[in-house]
Parts: sequence; structure tokens; C-alpha cells
Amino acid sequence: MDYSGHVQEYMGTEGTRCVIATWNEASGQWQASMNPEARLATGCHTLYAQRLEEINKADCCTYKTRAAALKAAERLANPS
Repeated sequence: MDYSGHVQEYMGTEGTRCVIATWNEASGQWQASMNPEARLATGCHTLYAQRLEEINKADCCTYKTRAAALKAAERLANPS
């Protein structure tokens, strides 16, 4: 399965990074899974935003490479 549509690149303070975020056409929003620390602190599991730039990347798992983000997206979609 192709998970590339769920991996978005953005410019972070350390250069180009990737985040797993999916556009939901029905709600008109991006959805991104929160990292474990943010989940524990907020009790929430997903961030929602109308623009990708509005997603707080500090509350998501981010990746240095697209390949690492694609592997993570596959694990999220297919938990063992």
C-alpha cells in the first residue's frame, strides 16, 4: 500500500522534516497523530487544522527523512 499521501514535508528549525498528516476532505481539515508526551499531557490523540502550517509539530512525531516517516505511517496503519 502507498502511504506517501500521508507524509508531509515542512521546513523546521533543523531543515526539512516530515510529519504524518492526512487531509480529510469531508471535514476540510488535516489530521495528525499526537506523540506520546502530548497524548499524556492532553488526553487527546489527534491534532486537527485547516492548514498544515497550523499543526503544532512539537506535539506530533516528526522525522528527519521521508523514508522514516513512510515506515512510521505504515506501522500506524498496520499495528501488529
